[in-house]
Amino acid sequence: FSIMIFIHANKKTPFYIRSYIGCSIFYIIGIILFVKFGPISPGILWIFLFSITNALFNGIKGVIYTNLLIAITLILINYIIPLNILNWYFITEDFYLSNTWWLTGISLFSINLISSVSITFVMYNLERAVIKNVDSRNAIIFGLASLTEFRDFNTGKHLERISKYSQLLARELKKIKKYKRYITENYIEDIEISSILHDIGKVGIEDKILLKKGKLTKDEFEKIKMHPVIGNKVIENINKRMQDKNFLNLAHQIILFHHEKWDGT
Repeated sequence: FSIMIFIHANKKTPFYIRSYIGCSIFYIIGIILFVKFGPISPGILWIFLFSITNALFNGIKGVIYTNLLIAITLILINYIIPLNILNWYFITEDFYLSNTWWLTGISLFSINLISSVSITFVMYNLERAVIKNVDSRNAIIFGLASLTEFRDFNTGKHLERISKYSQLLARELKKIKKYKRYITENYIEDIEISSILHDIGKVGIEDKILLKKGKLTKDEFEKIKMHPVIGNKVIENINKRMQDKNFLNLAHQIILFHHEKWDGT
């Protein structure tokens, strides 16, 4: 258990390696209990967990690796049992020679295979649903951002630059201990996408102000300063009609505060 906790905490090691090592410890515990106390021991449960966790963390590759190892293990144990090396005092020699043991082994293998494949199928569909949801979210964001481009043709490349700058800055901030836990990979992806909405409020600014070539008058400048507020209202109206209230939470903050100065004004 200590090893599993250490592996889980060791974030420097890639996740797939940690998951394989952690699942393998389940297998080792299961085999030790199985060999020591027989097929009625908790070892069966640990071997079952070995199969399930591999299916959850490693997908179809984990299922193949797990069930191949279990099949080899059962065959080896089947040939070791008649030698009486395991010394399971509660099981008679007749049991060793009967079909019951074969049926037990086949049942164990089948249960592991069916459950692990089923879980992999469920996880695959869940992943597809999440990806579809993310794609829908991104499509909405890009659609909203394109409204700004229709009003101002110079905005397109600007939005791309802001998106990349935001991603690069967030990635650098992640290296600082203070922000390491707060700025996750998901956060970096969200800020890269959401940042392109920062000027969405410009759709509410008059063309004569938005597209003016020269310097703005004081009155015009006050009007264009309202675009963060207008953009925020757009996002609020979308959120009111959505079940996921956090969907555009980051975009809401970016839109409303993207002209805030370092001193808070």
